[in-house]
Amino acid sequence: MSATRLRVSHRRPLAALGAATALVVSGLVAAGAVTGAPAAAAPAGDCARAYPVADLAADLAGPGPVDLTGLTVVRGTTPVSFTARAIGIVEDGVAPDVDMVMVDVDLPDVGLGPANQPTGIWQGMSGSPVYAADGRLVGAIAYGMSWGPSQIAGVTPFEAMDEHLAVPAPATVTVPKPVARRLARSGAPALAATPGPVQLSRLDPALSVAGVSAHRLARLQAAKRPWASGTTRLAGRATQAASAASIVAGGNLATSAAYGDVTLGGVGTATSVCEGRVVGFGHPAFLLGATAMALQPAEAVYVQADTAGSPFKVANIGAPVGVITDDRRTGIAGTFGAAPAGLPVTSTVVHGARTRTGRTDVYVAEAAAETAYLQLLGNHDTVLDGDVVGSSLLTWQVAGTDAAGHPFRLGLTNRYAGIDGVDEAAYGISDLVWALDQLDGVTIGSISSTSTVSTQRSPLQVARLEQRRAGAWVRVTRAAPVRTRKGRTVRLRVVLQGGGVTRYVPADFKAPSPRYGRRVKVAVTGGTQLGGSTDLESIKAMQRSLAQTVRNDVVRVQLGTADQLRGGGEDYSDEEDYRPGPGGAPRGPKPFVRTRTGAPQPQVVTGQLRVPVRIRR
Repeated sequence: MSATRLRVSHRRPLAALGAATALVVSGLVAAGAVTGAPAAAAPAGDCARAYPVADLAADLAGPGPVDLTGLTVVRGTTPVSFTARAIGIVEDGVAPDVDMVMVDVDLPDVGLGPANQPTGIWQGMSGSPVYAADGRLVGAIAYGMSWGPSQIAGVTPFEAMDEHLAVPAPATVTVPKPVARRLARSGAPALAATPGPVQLSRLDPALSVAGVSAHRLARLQAAKRPWASGTTRLAGRATQAASAASIVAGGNLATSAAYGDVTLGGVGTATSVCEGRVVGFGHPAFLLGATAMALQPAEAVYVQADTAGSPFKVANIGAPVGVITDDRRTGIAGTFGAAPAGLPVTSTVVHGARTRTGRTDVYVAEAAAETAYLQLLGNHDTVLDGDVVGSSLLTWQVAGTDAAGHPFRLGLTNRYAGIDGVDEAAYGISDLVWALDQLDGVTIGSISSTSTVSTQRSPLQVARLEQRRAGAWVRVTRAAPVRTRKGRTVRLRVVLQGGGVTRYVPADFKAPSPRYGRRVKVAVTGGTQLGGSTDLESIKAMQRSLAQTVRNDVVRVQLGTADQLRGGGEDYSDEEDYRPGPGGAPRGPKPFVRTRTGAPQPQVVTGQLRVPVRIRR
């Protein structure tokens, strides 16, 4: 038959993590399961030889079909064989100077009966090796040309992949200083690199995520945060059955941007293993170039048929057994051995007698923000197990080094009402992490949080303001204002009520000059009414904003001129108090404000009020 050579301008990857890799089934695992894992022994290699595309083109020019054989996993970890036929070559189909071999695949039986047998190549087949009759390796199944089921696959030539089996030069990989030090201590091969910032590209949006509920992912997708991958793919619990020994030609191969409680990654297929190195997928995961992601085994649960879209493999992803050092246009490649050092993201949730600390290690910096969100909310969901959240006292911290190498810490303690309040807090933490990742030279070293959950649902409400007069507490209002004399101490207390409880918050002030006339007021504001945002322009701006944050579980009392008060509600009489003088400046003495913030309460505080002050000489 004559050779068929085509040119196309588009193609669909089979495993741009999630769109083409298998659906990852992972989930909540014991904290610290990744860190400190022993170095994995390299499996027996096949050290395949490449069958050049030029030779295949000559075969296609001949009179008969060009028969091929292949290997892939449909269940468990053991590859099964299949047959295929080469039907043509797409010039530059993978990339400039990298042709794509088109093959017609005879799909292997997935063992689920005729009704559930896929009718097309499936996501998770990426990397499946196909061999010529003489045993040489033609390449890896990597692309599909149809959004629906199809047996036609695009193959990345192995001659464009085998260069990645060579051990990369350490000098080509630059990592942050703290990570470089951890890598040196861990003994990870070929990664004792020159310290410096990693240059990372944006994550592929079609990412598989595990360890959180569909509800959480749907909410995150609807929020449209810039750091969110937008995926809704997820499922269950990590496996211990898969091991480094199962990563063989045609076996499952996984990699992840984050692994632990939360997994962001996918499963494809190993194309070839040789001398402690593996290459697979036939296309990039994230196209990061030199990198340090997790190299992981996986166990296929089954292959899901799909008549509307492409079938896909459902798989459990295992603990790291090495490091993916290359994420290139023709595939990913890695070294078996010690697990990579990741950015630890930890979360502790306390709910009554239940306490759980979870951890996820992040290997791709741009995944840190999404991981922080999913780690915090996923751990809450696990510990609460459907219990209603009244409020949560949350302390979080992000630590790292700035562009000059100086350490920094950013953090906050605050109380939030309900799980929706925790959700909003998690958004804020991840927004900050994402902003830090955009700052040149900044390295994030750790992200941690601790949350203590209360079932008390009723907030404390600002009920009234009282003044101490003649040995008794008297309620003050707009109609019955605070009354005092110049230089005396104004003794006030805020009455908070909620859930059948009454609490008192004292606030004393020195009376200002009577020259202020009717311009002085008292503003009382529950912390939840004050809101606020964090300036994300720089580390110093973040620190300043966080230091000025008023907690949701406190009440703030201010005494001052109305133009300086923040909160306390609307008071249209303020307009009468501010008749401008010459040049528009207020008449009378200089505006001022004095602030008292009460101690944190066991619930969030809502409500506000504003009361006038009358000062006599």
